[in-house]
Amino acid sequence: MRFLAGTLLFVSSSTFAIDLNVSGFGSIIGTQVTGGDGYVAHYPSMASYDDSFNMIEESRLGVQSSAVFDEKTSVTLQFTSRGSLDWGTNLEWFYLTYDVKPDLKLQAGRMRLPAYLYSDFMDVGFAYTFIRVPGDAYSVDAVNYNGLSLTYSTQLGTIDTSLQLYAGGETTDPNTLMSYIRAFEHRRDYTDLYGAVLNFTYGPATLRTTYLSSHIEETALDPASVPGFVNPPGEFDIAFYDVALLLDLAPFNIVAEYNEYEYYTSWLGSVSYNTGKWTFHATASDFELNEAWESHSTYGMGLRYDINSNVAFKLQVDKFDDTGYNPFSLAPNPICHCADGDVTVISSGVDFVF
Repeated sequence: MRFLAGTLLFVSSSTFAIDLNVSGFGSIIGTQVTGGDGYVAHYPSMASYDDSFNMIEESRLGVQSSAVFDEKTSVTLQFTSRGSLDWGTNLEWFYLTYDVKPDLKLQAGRMRLPAYLYSDFMDVGFAYTFIRVPGDAYSVDAVNYNGLSLTYSTQLGTIDTSLQLYAGGETTDPNTLMSYIRAFEHRRDYTDLYGAVLNFTYGPATLRTTYLSSHIEETALDPASVPGFVNPPGEFDIAFYDVALLLDLAPFNIVAEYNEYEYYTSWLGSVSYNTGKWTFHATASDFELNEAWESHSTYGMGLRYDINSNVAFKLQVDKFDDTGYNPFSLAPNPICHCADGDVTVISSGVDFVF
């Protein structure tokens, strides 16, 4: 996949030389919800739409810089601004990379939590075909962590293999997604967080498996605001599993991903067809809570047109089928078989890298 294009700058003095790479990415997305109350497009930041046309919620801009000190050592940082978070600038990445050996890499600092296939570049819309990574299958509320990562890469015969081990922690204050779901603002501290990612690539096929575990402690920012109908803040342990398969059968591309969390299961599947500058896709995703009050799925079709090597236009229509609790109209379904949250979503936008 094409990723971030960079501008190479060379800084030198009498005692040192540094290669500084600066690159960036962005998306300008407009969405209209028809025939429903509202739609949540990106769960971690709660990018949401009502029945009015909106070009802010999913639009974003990111800048990344890497300083290469020598053949083994570099530092990477990334800032991102999101319309859904009032364009506040957040430090997403800030980590040191040290190549212990050609096949062994150590990283330390703030990094993306590698829970999903698209985790590392889910904000870079230019890197994938659909207009957004399906929210049904990408709903873990923490997306980054602070800690250590060790990646070993090797070849087993004709199979390219890599193993990543990582550990650390994270604090979300407030936790945007869970504060909305549980109806009171609270912080989440993720401690004893650790996991592993195993990749196999053979010819056109890539298989990726993930395991993640953490202890979570919740703290209400205003204890008096905790409603009586929800469980009070507490402590608990979670485990997360994900497996993904990517098949590059040009001109077709197939993606399938399935994951299990402590409280739900979800999956996505997508088939795309590329012909020159045009790519067409059909995508489906599903979320099933381990309780009767939440279940939803999305079925969509879309196209992508590569305007040039750095800019792509996308158009997508999604049908969101909600058979559970509607967070916008507050109608619990199917328990009382009241109004549900079914909507049709029409989105278009431009993704770019520089």
